[in-house]
Amino acid sequence: MAVSVLDGAYGETTHRWPEFLPDGRHFLYTAVVGTCCPAPKPARIKIGSLDTTDTATLFDAESPVLYASGHVFFNRDGTLMAQPFDAGGRRLTGEAFPLADRIASEGVRYASFSVSDTGVLVYANGLALNDMRQLTWVDRDGKTLGMFGEPGAYSSPRLSPDNHRVAVEIISGVQSAPDIWILDEDGRQIQLTFDPGSDRAPVWSPNGNEVAFQGARQGRPTMLRRPAGGVGDEETLIDESGLLDSTPSSWSPDGTFLAYMRVQRAPSTPGAPSLQGVWVLPLAGDRKPFPFAQDGANEINAEFSPDEQWMVYNSSLNGQTDVYVKPFPPASGQFRISRGGGTQPRWRPDGKELFFLAPGGTLMALAIGTPGHFDGVARALFTRAGLASVPGRTYDVSNDGKRFLLNLPPEQSAPTPITVVVNWLSTIQK
Repeated sequence: MAVSVLDGAYGETTHRWPEFLPDGRHFLYTAVVGTCCPAPKPARIKIGSLDTTDTATLFDAESPVLYASGHVFFNRDGTLMAQPFDAGGRRLTGEAFPLADRIASEGVRYASFSVSDTGVLVYANGLALNDMRQLTWVDRDGKTLGMFGEPGAYSSPRLSPDNHRVAVEIISGVQSAPDIWILDEDGRQIQLTFDPGSDRAPVWSPNGNEVAFQGARQGRPTMLRRPAGGVGDEETLIDESGLLDSTPSSWSPDGTFLAYMRVQRAPSTPGAPSLQGVWVLPLAGDRKPFPFAQDGANEINAEFSPDEQWMVYNSSLNGQTDVYVKPFPPASGQFRISRGGGTQPRWRPDGKELFFLAPGGTLMALAIGTPGHFDGVARALFTRAGLASVPGRTYDVSNDGKRFLLNLPPEQSAPTPITVVVNWLSTIQK
């Protein structure tokens, strides 16, 4: 039995969503290249076979593909498309035409639609896969104090140094690629990025004048920065050839360093597991990056301490993701802060506490009485189950450590409708 083989000459990295044709021997699938979106090269809808490694390309689309009722179905820029297809001859027989707008999708190219051989079509609209969130202020007991802005498709909120603004990823329209926005307490919003690629992981400069972020430019994830007021060009901070991802996580208090997560695949092994490590980019001098934590495990979410003597980060070195602290500049030795798993570590801005999220959405706090001493026991502050279900960074802490800004599903959010169309063929204009 044959299997699909990656086309190295085109740069294919994965094959996804195989769908058998009626003969049970041939199948449709999507061959993708790199990260999305935009990707380095367009994904291709292809036909494979159980009997041979030979393939045929039908068309380009960053989407899964389905077959039913003499048509193939796919997502194109948020529009559900159908195209006549001869399954026996395995060829397209007509032009593609739209069936529905604003199809929900997500960054891994999946789109929320399905179709049956009996003529029933079902799809989700808009942001069904990127649920609305509400930025919510709570106290140290988890009691709600108020809301920050209106509900939106938010991810990874970061409070500005003066606590009056929030940098956040927002998904809007029919596209799944987020942009960076700045929200303030008075309800004003500034869209900071406009590129069709994904812009993620905003990080404030210590003076609040700039925001660093990860942006996909020409299909390549790079680190950039832009003035927080929205006026001025973006600047590329680093563009490391061969890396799939360079994502900022913390700007040092004196403004001279940027900590980031570095993700790389073995270039000779397509589809090999990603290696993650914490690196540091100097923002002055030769600006040559250097490793901070690279132990062969997944090291992510690094953050400088307020006195810049330490770095807290996540590592899976012991088989589960826990929170660790080690000196900065990097030196031997480290302290393990969490015991039963922990993510999203965050310093209190005055350095008197460390916070992290334990499994189940419990926010933990470790008191630091003497700088450099991490031998205490973290205690639970409160539990919000929604924190465990929202992707990305889900909380931030105020300067005095008395309030937390949480990214939560709205308590009274209405379910996103799913549309069912019976006998969809009758809707086609003859």
